[in-house]
Amino acid sequence: PMIIENYFNIKKSYDSISENLQKIEQKVFYILYMQKAGTNLTCQECIEELEKALKAPMIIENYFNIKKSYDSISENLQKIEQKVFYILYMQKAGTNLTCQECIEELEKALKEFKSSELKLTDARKMIQVRFKDFLNDRLGLA
Repeated sequence: PMIIENYFNIKKSYDSISENLQKIEQKVFYILYMQKAGTNLTCQECIEELEKALKAPMIIENYFNIKKSYDSISENLQKIEQKVFYILYMQKAGTNLTCQECIEELEKALKEFKSSELKLTDARKMIQVRFKDFLNDRLGLA
């Protein structure tokens, strides 16, 4: 009876989320397992932990999608890892831009960013705090 009660409590917590029912069922059973294993976490804490764990594969998948988008651009751009991480940051920060739009905005910002030094590579620009601030201002994230 206790497991059944927990099952319905957890399921009720997920009712507000519009997700595939099968995925919700899998999550509910996993959370029941977490509670049965003696984690001493509340239902809500179990849900939060599970959701955090499920985001990691999405970030990795997104990383490779961004990398593929950059690699497919035929322009003469410096294709470096820092740019991929900046795109991940832009998407996480809530810009609501598509991957391609993020790439375009980042490349424009890199061209327009002025530094006190004469000529900097994109990699050198992106490690400066001033560049991040400049990009945030352009995107309205400041």
